[in-house]
Amino acid sequence: MPVVVVQRIFFVQMAKGKWLLLTVQVMVLKDLINASKTSAVRFSAVTGSGYSAGTKLGSVDADELDGLIKSIKLIQSSLLTSTPANYTEVSFTSRGGFEAGCYYSQDKKKWSAYLKLSRFDSNSMVFMSPEELVQVLTLLEQAKARLV
Repeated sequence: MPVVVVQRIFFVQMAKGKWLLLTVQVMVLKDLINASKTSAVRFSAVTGSGYSAGTKLGSVDADELDGLIKSIKLIQSSLLTSTPANYTEVSFTSRGGFEAGCYYSQDKKKWSAYLKLSRFDSNSMVFMSPEELVQVLTLLEQAKARLV
């Protein structure tokens, strides 16, 4: 039996950084046959350049959002204040392939953060500073308040 879904999108906020234009939205999906609802957080960003430029999308299910928020808080409190001796990378990956994380570059002697919106699209990477990752955390906490 087919499932009919109505999608409603709530605009949360747009984060703007030096290299970042990221939209975070809450999607509410309703099955019209049995009237059940579920929600997710959707990310969109314009990434890439030239022929590979375009708007990329990624999403995190409502039940995964707490894990993403906890991971970003852990990165913020424990990792960004450290100076590892070796290359270090930490990431959160959702079931659908959305990834958020950071890595420490020995060459640059600094942490860099990233979001990968789609598992199979290498052009869906959004690189940002650790400060911008904190801004994304704020957006996620706002989005969490709107989940059903």
